[in-house]
Amino acid sequence: MDADQVVQALASGRAEAVHAAFSASFAAQVSAGEVAEVWGAALEQFGAFRAAENAVVLYDLHLRFERGDAHLQIVYQGPEIAGLVLRPGGPTARFGE
Repeated sequence: MDADQVVQALASGRAEAVHAAFSASFAAQVSAGEVAEVWGAALEQFGAFRAAENAVVLYDLHLRFERGDAHLQIVYQGPEIAGLVLRPGGPTARFGE
């Protein structure tokens, strides 16, 4: 399921379809009901969903060096790099951390 399909499924109330695309370990942590609750809370806070725009992709790469680990975060917006950070330790999946 690609990002556009995730948004379409959420917007049409199909949290179960999104949950079905989760990895086994992530699905064990987050239920389909919780996915639906988060989307419902967003609708309550922000109003009716209109569109998804300006997608960015974050790569958080675990790098192993001789004297320790680091992670390189690269953000792409389309074909262009929109952000680049090198940090010590393993991946965080949070840009800049």
